[in-house]
Amino acid sequence: MVEPQFQRNGVRLMKPQLTRGRRVLVGAVCVPALIAGIAASATGAPAIQRQLRTPAAPIDDQLNAASGSLKAAKLALANAQETLKQAESQLPQAQQRVQQALSDLEQAQAAEARARAAFAAAQKAVIAQKAQIAETQAEIDVLRSKIASLARQVYTSGGDYQELEILLEARDPSQFATQLNAVRRQSRSNSTALDEIVRLKQELQTKLAALAVLEGSAKASQEDADANAAKAEASKNDADAAQQQVEQLVTKRQAAVAEADASRAKLKTIYLGLLAEQRRQAEEAARRNQIGAATWTGQEGAAAHAVRFALSQVGHRYNPNGGTGPSYGCNGFSWRAWHEAGSKWPLLMAQDQSTSSYTRRVPLAAALPGDVIFWRMNNGTDWRENAIDHVGIIVDSASGKFVHAANSRDGVKLSNYKTEAHYQDVAAVVRVIR
Repeated sequence: MVEPQFQRNGVRLMKPQLTRGRRVLVGAVCVPALIAGIAASATGAPAIQRQLRTPAAPIDDQLNAASGSLKAAKLALANAQETLKQAESQLPQAQQRVQQALSDLEQAQAAEARARAAFAAAQKAVIAQKAQIAETQAEIDVLRSKIASLARQVYTSGGDYQELEILLEARDPSQFATQLNAVRRQSRSNSTALDEIVRLKQELQTKLAALAVLEGSAKASQEDADANAAKAEASKNDADAAQQQVEQLVTKRQAAVAEADASRAKLKTIYLGLLAEQRRQAEEAARRNQIGAATWTGQEGAAAHAVRFALSQVGHRYNPNGGTGPSYGCNGFSWRAWHEAGSKWPLLMAQDQSTSSYTRRVPLAAALPGDVIFWRMNNGTDWRENAIDHVGIIVDSASGKFVHAANSRDGVKLSNYKTEAHYQDVAAVVRVIR
């Protein structure tokens, strides 16, 4: 036989018990599925007997289908978020690769342009040098004609013209100069012409050497231009490939966002549908004095009552599908504690509990016993991003103790938001005011 919780108007109300045949969903949401059931019965004093009817609960198949839909939608959301996370982590690198490739392309194109300009200048210099060489060669040819005429004169006068022939055949300026004295012995009158042809020969040799340098420079510029053109083409291809990767990642990200949004919308529909049904049944159970039969006696008295009830539930099981007793989800637990204290605070998700018009925000430093404390655990139990998703009842604000439906392992337990690192990042504190 269960122990009575409290008395009201001479009627002894019993602690709710979960039975196999008769269940009522009154769960609040702190975890993915909002599925829980409680049953309550009450016996009157010896002179009064009261039979309370338990509202009909959805059949097991409906509950299982809703739970399965929530799990599937949550898994789809998690997969979409993981895809989105991967795409967003890869996108900056891909975009950086595009920028680097475009920078390389710009540099390669500039280098190619400089090399092409250098090649054009070198070609122009080669043409000019060839023109000067042609002029010098023309002058040499004129002097060679004079030397040939001198050779004929020597031959006609019976002199030795072999050295003149050697001079005419000389290709190297030094060889030409060696023969010069012999020629001068043959004809003093032509010494000026001979000196001039030696000078021109030397000048021609210098210009031919300069021409070789210019042609080498032109060739190098051509090769440099071709190499930079190839580099520019490679950079362009790399930029195109990187841009394609960026576009693929953007498309992937957009698809992941759309999938995540669709999953959130599905989760929202399921959550709110189940929450509405649970709220209806919880309100009906409350009207029938199964839960929440106390009268509001003012904020301070109600807070003390809420704390007493919360502490009395330590050791109860955690319900991963949410619940308001005898097993609990976290915000179903906080709702039940204040409902037992006479508050008309509606059954809400943790995020909405933190902004309810039945409460007002208070600084953590000003928190009092009975205040409701919230966290963002990012545990995937709300369809909204960065939503508040865990809640408890403060027991001792000086020490930091609070009571909450923690998890499947620990159930309803006392914890400390001042000494336990896991609970130190408090998102909000509210005070229930009605």
